[in-house]
Amino acid sequence: MPILAEWRQRVCRAFKQSLNNRSNSVSIAPMYDPDDHKIIRKLLDLFGETECLRLGFLGRDDNATLYVSPKGLGYLLDVIAAELGSLPEAYGAGYDQGYAQAKDGF
Repeated sequence: MPILAEWRQRVCRAFKQSLNNRSNSVSIAPMYDPDDHKIIRKLLDLFGETECLRLGFLGRDDNATLYVSPKGLGYLLDVIAAELGSLPEAYGAGYDQGYAQAKDGF
């Protein structure tokens, strides 16, 4: 379980960094966290580039560089890291998470 927590922490840090990089309109060249490459590779290994782009898990910037979208990161965190193996399990987990957020006022 510590490995999963460490991986989740690295993924969250990479996600925050990638959001910061895209929100800075003055930046000359995007700076990516080294973990972005691991995240992108994991998604590409699972689905392939065409499918990742179609699903919106990855995007391309003006330099044709792939970047991780919030949807792609969410998939890795909420489905892969949780080791959900089937569509019913994924639906149940999503329902539970949505219910908990609604109950908490999010």
